Amino acid sequence: MTEDEIRLCSYPRRGRDSIPKGACSYILSCYSFEGSTGSHLKMGKTSVRKLRLLCMHGYMMTATKMQSYIAPLADHCAEIATFECLDGFHIADQAEREHSPGETRGRAWWNAKSDLKSSTPSYVGAEETFTNLEKIINESGPWDGLLGYSQGAAAAAVLCARMKIDVAILIGGFVVRDQSLLKCLEEKSPLETNALIVYGNNDEIVPPERAVRMIKYFKEPEIYSYEGGHKIPSKMSGFQKTIHSYLQQTLKRRLNSK
Repeated sequence: MTEDEIRLCSYPRRGRDSIPKGACSYILSCYSFEGSTGSHLKMGKTSVRKLRLLCMHGYMMTATKMQSYIAPLADHCAEIATFECLDGFHIADQAEREHSPGETRGRAWWNAKSDLKSSTPSYVGAEETFTNLEKIINESGPWDGLLGYSQGAAAAAVLCARMKIDVAILIGGFVVRDQSLLKCLEEKSPLETNALIVYGNNDEIVPPERAVRMIKYFKEPEIYSYEGGHKIPSKMSGFQKTIHSYLQQTLKRRLNSK
């Protein structure tokens, strides 16, 4: 992505926000959910800042589409967290080939390229992606964690190896195959990030046996599986309750660390 501008869709947030000088700027789409007003909540007699999660979509998606995928979950957790969806920094190669005039092109965090000299692909654009993500997190914080889906979950796991991330919810994710990124993961593991790894038992795009390979890279990950395919199970009450409880525990850790 060459232009110095990134679109960010936010739950719940109002108005337009800007990042400190020198970082990328945001265009915010603003949504409010019942009971979601304000940036703080009461826990006993203590006022606590709500959690702020950066959400990373899958390949060929956009922040807007991710926004619609997580809406039921964001609504359920609105009193304790905000979910902000970021566009990938690159046009997906598949979108370049297949998009129609006037159609929004799907985005990606990288495009995988096969190398005849290697059995593993290289991820074109990945370094730019991680440089931008690190800049955003460092200059527009505080952020409390990541929620990644599919390619976004794979990217989020690598980001946890590159910088301190407290919480990562990784849905339908996989271990990267690009050797430089995989080396980063392996050298820094087991990661201290509090990770929740989510996968569908009937996922045919990222099969369960591939998704669970992420487990070994985190020190004490939690696992949640559901009966379904490659999707974000935002409407499932069990998933909503699990994420809500997981985020509440994150808030309690923050209180106890003070």
